[in-house]
Amino acid sequence: MTTSALKAWGLSLKFDGVTIGEITSLSGTRNRSMIDVFSCDSADEAVERLTSGLDEGTPTFGFVYQPGNAQNYNTLNDKYLQGKKGTLLITLATPTTGSAPTLSVTAVISSLSYPQFGSAREVLMGEVGFQTSGKVTYKDSGGGTASASPSASVSSSAST
Repeated sequence: MTTSALKAWGLSLKFDGVTIGEITSLSGTRNRSMIDVFSCDSADEAVERLTSGLDEGTPTFGFVYQPGNAQNYNTLNDKYLQGKKGTLLITLATPTTGSAPTLSVTAVISSLSYPQFGSAREVLMGEVGFQTSGKVTYKDSGGGTASASPSASVSSSAST
């Protein structure tokens, strides 16, 4: 059986035009705010929900700590201390056909770990979190652009 799934290997991250190397993990969830509505006219005294604003989330990346590497911890630390918005660009692995899909959004670094490790024999690791501002632009491997993430990572909510 064949699959068209993408590997995580090959994912790259740029913030404000600077490549952050050796990404080891990516996590984060997008959310749609909901407004709870209840009135005396609600059917069966049930709370109804209306959809509200989109929150493109707080993606967090794990990376290999590389002291002195201007494209890793030093740059992240400088950008974190500045507290300015920049462009977060995530490039996924290139599929067998087409170009690599990308996710792009304006963001600010909201958290940055100190270099960390589990044991003295392990590689030093770091973690950086971003707070997004605005809507994510997704460009698929065929070159099409949409202001939404791929359907595999979108959770939908029905409104009444």
